[in-house]
Amino acid sequence: KKNNYNKQRFNSIFVLKKEGVSSVNEKQDLKILLGFHKNDFVIIDLSKEDYLIGLMPYLDENIKMMAFKTKMLENQVKEYHLENKVYFLEDNEDYFKISNLGIVTDSSDEEYLKKAMSLQIPLLALNCKNKQQFIKNDVTGYVINSQNEMINMIHFLKNNKKYNYNLGMNSYYYLENSITQV
Repeated sequence: KKNNYNKQRFNSIFVLKKEGVSSVNEKQDLKILLGFHKNDFVIIDLSKEDYLIGLMPYLDENIKMMAFKTKMLENQVKEYHLENKVYFLEDNEDYFKISNLGIVTDSSDEEYLKKAMSLQIPLLALNCKNKQQFIKNDVTGYVINSQNEMINMIHFLKNNKKYNYNLGMNSYYYLENSITQV
């Protein structure tokens, strides 16, 4: 399978631009269509755990989270009044397409990680031991070791859109050229 890429060097990271990638405007339009604000920074929680709920009050107002619906998570969203910050995933690829960042733990399903990477979503992994084949620090995302580090990195990536975009492109390239060939 041959891919068309233009390689360039950017802050010591290889950035690969793939033909046919949706534009920023198309992504913003899709966010609006799905009920988000065009400037929302959308995190997709790929962990199927409730870890991120505790972080949401510490994140900027325009940082939203999408998560897999569980009864416990649904109750926590109501209890902490996070209805305007936490949304539940539907089985629709468009919800992945609007994501700016994926959160990973050891319980994350590898198929969801690969799906996120294929859609150029950078990954933050929390204390992951068995998902390190996906996460390459400063290339496809970061391995995070604490809540404070997670909060700081989410804000950093939100405020550095070009860098976040480049991590996402690297994530796609890494999936295509490293993981899928193993």
